[in-house]
Amino acid sequence: QHTLFKCSEEMLMSPNDMIFPESVDINLPLIGVGSGMVYRDFIEKNHGYLLKSVCLSVYPQAKVIATLAAEDFLQGKLLSAEQALPIYLRNKVTK
Repeated sequence: QHTLFKCSEEMLMSPNDMIFPESVDINLPLIGVGSGMVYRDFIEKNHGYLLKSVCLSVYPQAKVIATLAAEDFLQGKLLSAEQALPIYLRNKVTK
């Protein structure tokens, strides 16, 4: 059984700023995904998270995003259609 979770809200961040939600049992096997996992050694050394493995070439897929959205829905995190806007992370870097 695998559990998906977001490490944080959508943002670009330094490896120094990476934290897991308190609800995550960091004693369970964790798998890091995405290009940010080039910082695996730094994350493990400085944050104490032990990653069982990493997959650098894994990118968001619609079915995974839908699973995370379903969890938000069940928690009552809802938006009207007018409020549902895309988030452009790179724009935040240039501001």
